[in-house]
Amino acid sequence: LGIAPNFSFLDFFTSLQDWYNNYEFASPVNSEYTLVQIDTTITISSLNVPLLFTYFGKRLQDETISTVLGNFDCKRFLLNWNVKAYTIVDLLTLSDTIWIAPDNWIVQDIIPGQYIDNLTFLGVPPFSIPGLDTRLTDEIVSVADKKSVLNSFVLEQNYPNPFNPSTSIQYAVSNRQFVSLKVYDLLGNEVATLVNEEKPAGEYEIEFNAESLPSGIYFYQLNAGNYIDTKKMVLLK
Repeated sequence: LGIAPNFSFLDFFTSLQDWYNNYEFASPVNSEYTLVQIDTTITISSLNVPLLFTYFGKRLQDETISTVLGNFDCKRFLLNWNVKAYTIVDLLTLSDTIWIAPDNWIVQDIIPGQYIDNLTFLGVPPFSIPGLDTRLTDEIVSVADKKSVLNSFVLEQNYPNPFNPSTSIQYAVSNRQFVSLKVYDLLGNEVATLVNEEKPAGEYEIEFNAESLPSGIYFYQLNAGNYIDTKKMVLLK
């Protein structure tokens, strides 16, 4: 946020690499559980400001979600990132609601956008955080139908998701292109290169094995010509 030159958010989040399991399926409904809690201090104009960073989860009431693929009885979880000053003043809260089907893949994921205007006392002007709304929108078609209408680049959601330790990623290219498919951790560090070569037009599927990686949120990105798409996946050990 540029509020203290001697404080590195990158170093701070790097210290949280060893993620705990995000989803406690056996937790009672409406019960909260702490995933990570960190105390730190930043200095602003010679004033030491203690910060409390908390990452916690909450199992919500199960819910049936209607999608283009049918109805799914889902476990529902709320994940919250919260930063407090002096342990009582809320500075920032990010919420992520996830619906997970019985076979452990994400059916819906909603992160609401928000307008942050309570950091002016730290010299930070108001700013907006964009939201994210991920839902099942593509209907299943036959293999013959899908091949006959291959006229665009596509990056599919991995399956299963969450996964442990392997998951499949499908993508399609409409013409011969140099294709790059890479996996990144939550801090943007590259952790795996799955594809890095020229590919003819067609549909492809590749398996990603994350046995050596810790549990957490990862992103995979497809680059093919001018096409770039990124999707989120969850490793849950």
